[in-house]
Amino acid sequence: MCGVKGKSGRKPLSQHRQNTIQLITETSPKAAAYLRGVITGDEEPNTARIDACKYIINQDLGMPKQRQELSGPDGGAINLSWAELVRGASERSGKTNDSNPL
Repeated sequence: MCGVKGKSGRKPLSQHRQNTIQLITETSPKAAAYLRGVITGDEEPNTARIDACKYIINQDLGMPKQRQELSGPDGGAINLSWAELVRGASERSGKTNDSNPL
């Protein structure tokens, strides 16, 4: 059925979702202003309100990238050969690869 418009592409947002996005976009500057006031000492800190402000800002701007570090025993390097990696993956998946020369 070439040339027939189907239901592909991005679906339109529901009215509820549009309202939620608008609310978050409108309240984000207020949340930032409150956090600035807490930092400068003009506002009294409230843990629940601070968490709500961080959530609103993260929803509006996106979450910041989280750094992750993997290390071996006692914070050292992870010493793992390619053969050990393949063997471990095979064991976890329950499959064996007998054709693997490693």
